[in-house]
Amino acid sequence: METRTMEMVLPKENKIKNNINDILFALENTYGTDNIKQKGNLIKILLPNPKNAIDMLKAMVNIFTNSIYSNSTTKSSKGHIEIQLNNGKKIYIVIKPKNVNIFPHGIKNEIEIYENISKIINNYKVVDIEFVANNDTIKINNVTNVILSGRDTKENKKADLVLFGDVQFRMSLKKENAEHWHSIDKYPSIIIKAKNIISDAIKNKKVKLKKIGNYYKLSNRIAFSASPKEKQRIVFGSDLLTNGAVIICNFSEKNFKFEPASDKNNNKNTLKITVNHIITSKNTPPQKLDVWFLIRNDSTRRTKNFYPGLRVLAVKKSSLNKNIIICRNIVTCKKKHQQKILY
Repeated sequence: METRTMEMVLPKENKIKNNINDILFALENTYGTDNIKQKGNLIKILLPNPKNAIDMLKAMVNIFTNSIYSNSTTKSSKGHIEIQLNNGKKIYIVIKPKNVNIFPHGIKNEIEIYENISKIINNYKVVDIEFVANNDTIKINNVTNVILSGRDTKENKKADLVLFGDVQFRMSLKKENAEHWHSIDKYPSIIIKAKNIISDAIKNKKVKLKKIGNYYKLSNRIAFSASPKEKQRIVFGSDLLTNGAVIICNFSEKNFKFEPASDKNNNKNTLKITVNHIITSKNTPPQKLDVWFLIRNDSTRRTKNFYPGLRVLAVKKSSLNKNIIICRNIVTCKKKHQQKILY
């Protein structure tokens, strides 16, 4: 199994410029708008019982220019970050506990890897990181910064985490038991295809579509396979194709093995992260990507140019069961357990 190093030139300036809008944008993009509160010159990051608040604050010094960490307890028991703004004023960042779960849809998984990496960067400044799975190994040398980027989904971006080292390495993180890739609301061509499949299925009396008040309800769920081009868009988006990967793993402390610099590892700090599977455009051709589209009922859903009450999701084939009408393409379709051709 060959170890590959991602190749891309790192921008000269990785730190956030010091104006209040850029700082708030960076924090909201990382932790979510609802979890960032500003009052005057104090910014609070609200997290549920953060284990590594001090390490997280110290790591921010590597992100914001003209910033220092203070262990003073006048603003928070965990200390604070002081940032000198371009206009001469100062702002302060603290981390406070929040007693509700703000980590839906796998965000907790992203926080686990982020905290483990940022803690090492804070203590050792630079580290070589190696992701190891049975099917592939990827190494990123001289990592000095890590950011959470999952909330930036503009232009079909997929990265949840970005490492800054000799290269910029972007990762989409998926839990091992995750059945969905994501919703298809913003893919008009796939929505049109789903509407055509529903119409054909109704015409051939394979499903019924009933209107209940202001929404619709299907008698059966319908699934259809994605084309190679669609699979590539769903899995890799616009930012993972060249220098990125989908990392599949349920992260915990046991996945991380750190070795400080010594003769054994060529005097380099090394973090080995074991994962279940690595998907890249190089090791997994589009036709082998496990992507299907599932049309199902969701009375709360209102997708543009689609039936209110119905939703289309990109899912893994393993999540499909015998009660779902399986369509091989728009014109050929069969109910799996009956092996009956629809069209």
